[in-house]
Amino acid sequence: MIAIIDADSCIYQSAWDQPDLDAAFENYQNILNKYWIEPVWADEKIIYCAGKDNFRYNLCPQYKSNRKDPPEKAKFFRPLIQLLIDKELAIPSDGMEADDMVRIKATECANEWLDFTVVHIDKDLDCIPGKHFNPKKEEFYEIDEDTADLLYWTQMLKGDPTDNLPGLPKIGPKKAEAMLKGVPINRRKKRVIAAYRAKYGIVNWKEKLLETANGIHILRDPTDFFEV
Repeated sequence: MIAIIDADSCIYQSAWDQPDLDAAFENYQNILNKYWIEPVWADEKIIYCAGKDNFRYNLCPQYKSNRKDPPEKAKFFRPLIQLLIDKELAIPSDGMEADDMVRIKATECANEWLDFTVVHIDKDLDCIPGKHFNPKKEEFYEIDEDTADLLYWTQMLKGDPTDNLPGLPKIGPKKAEAMLKGVPINRRKKRVIAAYRAKYGIVNWKEKLLETANGIHILRDPTDFFEV
């Protein structure tokens, strides 16, 4: 079994309030092995972390513009990422996000009928069908194709305030779920487009949808950008 790991949150936790980079690295190794790898009994692990640049900043300039620099207690977060990259202990997600590389690898594994588990604490990655493990909750769970797709289009409607992605005004999780209730998997995209057209009109709906969609959409392959 292959463990596909989005390690950014593990790296952040490991770097928190550490006296130096060496201590942060040792803490990372302990946390990663004990809480992220050992519980899933993986034969192989593939670890992804933040890299340089991100195509989303060109497609939606407001993306994560509300994020602040790491606080003083997390000052070794970025140096620890670079150390792991230098030691070839993590693969940097240059040009995209770790989320994208995780989903691309999960899609490759699924297409090749390989057994895999996505290890993460990021709700956005629940758009990936398959087995998941949340180290923070110590929880194993499985997402089927329909549930993953429903989560994806729900996010398109409600947006994601933590990433500064607006979605439709006054549409929260419950309203978004209600709007998609009973809509079959092959009709959800049309339902979302119809909702944006109703709100913004025939001239502006596409631009408004893309403001959210280009940030929400996680790649399944390197060319898999969102298309209306």
